[in-house]
Amino acid sequence: MTTDQAVLVLRLADPCSPGAALPATNRRDTLPQPTKSGILGLFAAADGRSREASLSDLLGLRLGVRVDQPGTLLREYHTVSDHRGLPLPSAKVDAKGLQKKTSPAKYTGVTQRYYHEYRL
Repeated sequence: MTTDQAVLVLRLADPCSPGAALPATNRRDTLPQPTKSGILGLFAAADGRSREASLSDLLGLRLGVRVDQPGTLLREYHTVSDHRGLPLPSAKVDAKGLQKKTSPAKYTGVTQRYYHEYRL
């Protein structure tokens, strides 16, 4: 018994590979290869789906990755602030589950973002 399977081959060439945010940290890490969620997000965007659209029809897809050039890890110094000029919320929550305010008030936060730079 044979099974016909469709295969899609993508050659991804990007000077910088973005990472994924780590929960409850100011750090955004990266991997040397694309993740399945990243590829599914690429497919969904190419299909014109909104960010809220279901991806359940794509979850059964299998993914294989080959890395020809591992790239160089880069760290980016990144600052964030509220566009309305309000103090940034704290990472802590109160007993009701509401986010606490920073004390003293902080208007700028610092994060670290990591990327892989590839020589194309």
